[in-house]
Amino acid sequence: MDAVEIRVDGQNDLIELDQWLRGDRTLRGQVRLTQRSPGPGEMGGVFDAIAVAVGAGGAATVMVKSLFAWLELRAKGISVTLRLKSDDGKSADVTINGVRDADRVLHEVIEFFAEE
Repeated sequence: MDAVEIRVDGQNDLIELDQWLRGDRTLRGQVRLTQRSPGPGEMGGVFDAIAVAVGAGGAATVMVKSLFAWLELRAKGISVTLRLKSDDGKSADVTINGVRDADRVLHEVIEFFAEE
């Protein structure tokens, strides 16, 4: 299935964004936190990304719009990277530099998943 992996600097922001996306009815059941394995000296794994399944039905568009709605409510300077993954193994990274990137990011995401 097509998916978007969202990376945000900072555990608190990552968890808050996860909760925000889970609150969107269109994305329910499609959002989950991913955990990396513990590093040396760490007691347990650390959440490192949010995975969003974005199959048919416009979920990718809803996810991008919801992400930017969340960003508008946050302090400036949050670094966000999207890794787009298609079910045929293709991937691409999209960096978000602020809320002004919304149209560009939405276009890139739609184009990526339309190429299948």
